[in-house]
This record gives sequence, structure tokens and C-alpha cells, in this order.
Amino acid sequence: MEKKIKIALLLGNISLGGVTTSVMNYVRNLDLEKFEMDFYVYGDSSVKQEMEQIGNVYYLPSFINFPKTSKMFNDYLKEKNYDIVHSHLSSLSYFPLKVAYKNKIEHRICHSHSTSYFWDPKSIVKQILKKPTVKYATSLLACSNDSAKWLYGKKANKALVINNAIEIDKFKFNEKDREKIRKELNIDGFCLAFFGRFEYQKNTSFLIKFFNELVKKIDAKLLIIGKGSDYKKMQNLINKFNLYDRVILLEPKKDIEKYYSAADVFCLPSRFEGLPMVGVEALANGMHLVCSNRVSKEMNIVKDYVHFIELNIDLWVKKIIEISKNYTRKETIELEDYDIKNQAIKLERFYENLVH
Repeated sequence: MEKKIKIALLLGNISLGGVTTSVMNYVRNLDLEKFEMDFYVYGDSSVKQEMEQIGNVYYLPSFINFPKTSKMFNDYLKEKNYDIVHSHLSSLSYFPLKVAYKNKIEHRICHSHSTSYFWDPKSIVKQILKKPTVKYATSLLACSNDSAKWLYGKKANKALVINNAIEIDKFKFNEKDREKIRKELNIDGFCLAFFGRFEYQKNTSFLIKFFNELVKKIDAKLLIIGKGSDYKKMQNLINKFNLYDRVILLEPKKDIEKYYSAADVFCLPSRFEGLPMVGVEALANGMHLVCSNRVSKEMNIVKDYVHFIELNIDLWVKKIIEISKNYTRKETIELEDYDIKNQAIKLERFYENLVH
């Protein structure tokens, strides 16, 4: 039996969801007889226990405080003998990959998962680091062509695209789940959905404001599942517009795949977005996907079921009414390039070709 390939995965704040969910989808589908994986994270998540069953989990705070965190990571690397350091920290990958370089780790991967930053004081540092990020990387990966162009610029053509992939069969439409959840939540008509983080990027305030105008014209409900710093802002808007009997606001669900079947249209009013997994999940379920025009056009993976709309309330209302009048759920969906089984094999081969 060949020696296992030892990999350090840097995930950053695992409480934020998106990148962590994507990485764990891959880890679950890799042949762990071939790989030994350690996780470098901060924050809390329900997947932390699962990580601990797979490998070691080390606390490593944000590299925004790069002198302290770089020293911590350096101390860890001195005790380890990794074949690969794989960083999912966007432009902040500059720091751990530099530490890995100094520790003579041969294979150093930078992985881009985004297409923008929202502005805050920390984002200035991240923006400055975009250009030098690739300096210490020996391999470049990205979740889409747009995310490669955004982080790697002229070197984007050197990046290997590994799609944000899902368990396709798990997210297929299920009539029994639809009936059960609709009964539990008292949904009896047309239903919109949003599942994700309640943060600036996701633009959930727009979602509530647009829905308030929509229900003046058609009967509908809005199912929202998630958590985040904008939770109270959303609650205030729901109360302000007296929507508490039309908006269903739930905590994150472990069996989230069942809730897609309960709704008809998935909404992504993001201020910026690459190729989000929730979009792939919704399309795998046969739903229509209505996105802001700031979501990557690479999201258009199912013909006639992805709609890009400017962030204008009237335009969103018009599009949803149009979909509701002629609603059909797509029954046959071809998403082989987003099937985790196929993409995990691609990542396995990539790791193996690096080391062997």
C-alpha cells in the first residue's frame, strides 16, 4: 500500500458556511485510504466534529493578524511533514503559502472561491494582496473561470477549475418531502426560497423589500433558512411590512435538501457572487433560479431556468409573476460537471499527480 498523501487544508472561519460546505463535500467523497488531512480553522460549525473524525483540527485565527497567525502556522508546520498545503483563504493565502515555502513544502495550492469582497477596513488588506497572492503558490485552483480571473488576473489561464459540486441525487425533487414540509409550514401556494447567510453580500434586505411589493400583486410565501449578522435587520423589515404571516424564517437545517422541494423559485439577490452551491442545489431540484445580474453568468447551467435580473424591485416582481403564470418544474436535469462524484475524482487525480 502506498504511503498516504499528507495535506493541510486552510479553511479560515468555518462558521461562514460556503467554502467550508464546498470543501467538506469534496473531503467526504475522496478516497481517504489515499489521503491524510488536517484542518486549520477558526469559528464554530456543526461540521467540526466530522472534521475531527477525518483528521486533526487546529485552531488558526484569521491571517488579517498575519504576524501572530503566521508564527502559529509556522510552529505547526515544524511539527508536521505535509506533502501539500491547500489554502482556501483567497488573497490571504499569501501568508500561509509563504510560511509553507519557508518550511520547504513542495506543493502549495491557492484556491479561489469568490469574485469580489464587500468593503470593510479589512478588505483593503485583502485587495492589496491579490496581485502577490500567487507568488508562493505552485498550483492555482478556482471554483469558476470568473473566480480565477478575479484573484489571479493574467495568470487565470494557469488555474484548474474545480466546480462547486454537490450530491446530485440527494437534491432531486421529492414529492413526499414537498407535501410533508408544506403541511408543517402551512404553505399552500406559490413559494419563493432563500437559503444562506444573512450578510451584506447576500443582500437579504432587498429580498424582503421586493417580496413586500410582490405580495401586493400575487399570493405567495417566502421561505428563508439561515443565520447571520443581518438577522435582526430582516426581522425588523418583516415586522415593518407586516409580512410575518407570509415570510417563514428558520434556523439552518441539517436536512436542507428536503426544503428545496417545498418551494418553487430560488432567489439570489447577491451584491456579488461567483458560482454558489445553493444555486446548483436549487437547479438540481428542478427549480427556477432568479439571480441578480451581479451573480456570475457561469451560473447559467440549466437552459431557461436561470434568470439574471438587475437589482430593481419592479423588475424582480415582473419576472416572478411571469414565472408563476407559466410555472413548470424541470424534471430531467443534466449536471454531470457539478456531480461531486465526478469532481472528487478530478481533485484526487490532481493531488496524486502533484506528489507522484
